[in-house]
Amino acid sequence: MARSGTQRSKSVLLIGASFKTSSIEFRERLAAALRGRVALKHQLRGVEESVILQTCNRIELYLVSGDAGGSEADFFSRLPARLGTQRDCFYVLGYMEAVTHLFELASGLDSMVVGEDQILSQIEDASTNAKLDGSSRAVLSQLFDVATGVGKHVRSSGAIPAKDRSVSSFALKFALRKLGGKPKRVLLIGTGKVMKLAARELEDCEIYVATRRRNVSPQFSGATVVPHREISRTARRCDLIISGTKHDGYVIRKEQLQDDLPRVILDLAFPRNIDPRLKAHRYTKLYDLDDLAAEARRVSRLEPRHAIRVKTLIEEEADRFDRSLTAARFTPTLPNLYRWAEDVRDSETDSALRRLADLSPREKRVVEAMGRRLVSKLLAPAAKFAKDTSEKLPQDERLRILNDIYANGEDGA
Repeated sequence: MARSGTQRSKSVLLIGASFKTSSIEFRERLAAALRGRVALKHQLRGVEESVILQTCNRIELYLVSGDAGGSEADFFSRLPARLGTQRDCFYVLGYMEAVTHLFELASGLDSMVVGEDQILSQIEDASTNAKLDGSSRAVLSQLFDVATGVGKHVRSSGAIPAKDRSVSSFALKFALRKLGGKPKRVLLIGTGKVMKLAARELEDCEIYVATRRRNVSPQFSGATVVPHREISRTARRCDLIISGTKHDGYVIRKEQLQDDLPRVILDLAFPRNIDPRLKAHRYTKLYDLDDLAAEARRVSRLEPRHAIRVKTLIEEEADRFDRSLTAARFTPTLPNLYRWAEDVRDSETDSALRRLADLSPREKRVVEAMGRRLVSKLLAPAAKFAKDTSEKLPQDERLRILNDIYANGEDGA
């Protein structure tokens, strides 16, 4: 394993926009801009690691940079002008603020519905994707693993009461309250959690489910399945419509609902499924994620005694992470281990691809992705061993052992 001299000073940087700082329209444009710049996170000045966390309510870019100020300036200079000028829609957090924010997010404190569980799996997915594409290594890999553990610990500790933590339940209650009672006919566009809950709670209503799936789950056994081409026709018969799909574009447009039937539409999709011009319709009441978030901010709060307990737990975990990272910075062992493994991967992958000259571009990408996955999985036990903070074996001894193992392995290669 190659040895390095003095380690370059690095910092964790977070650049984000959420439902608390920006509109859903802005977040849609930001998501589209980032999709069009898939290599952006790799091109920012000073960036060595990166993770993108995108949910329906937030888009956050976590970076490890040797030049945090340069990385931030570079990010905003590369955004389309119409987004870059709206700096007040973004928040930028430095090292410990970013760490604490991620732990609060994992704990459900920064969610639309306080304590909701879905964010945990979204954090895990973002971390896994970044590990697989090689952009998350020693620092962010550890940070996101710890954040997931913090989120689980906070929930299991009872610091956040289990009641009223369901986004699905909150969304359905919101829709029924806006409707003023139970609907006669319901159109569910998609088959997610809210749709399953609605099918169960409104089983005595006439329910239609629009989906591209050939088979629907038993929760929709009492519903009539309609194809996507029939959505607008079916919508004109319904007084409650709930939509939440990953469909590209609007599934219902303003001109398709020009009748005078009073109805409520709840659009839970990101990007949105329903034409926002319907908000100006005289009879149709359209609500999106921003409307749901505004209602949640009004009613979904954590009692002060619970909030203090959660904040204390998070601060303790943030301090523990800082100590662990600081200790790791005293030695180049773990970062060098990742660099050595990636050098080996690059060398072996290049060698294999030269011998497999007839592979298509797609097949070459499969080989390269396999190499990244192998490195991630093979290094996971070593990284876990190095980061362990138990008192059975001091961390400096753990790092010495790892250093000896991989140095000897390299020398004997």
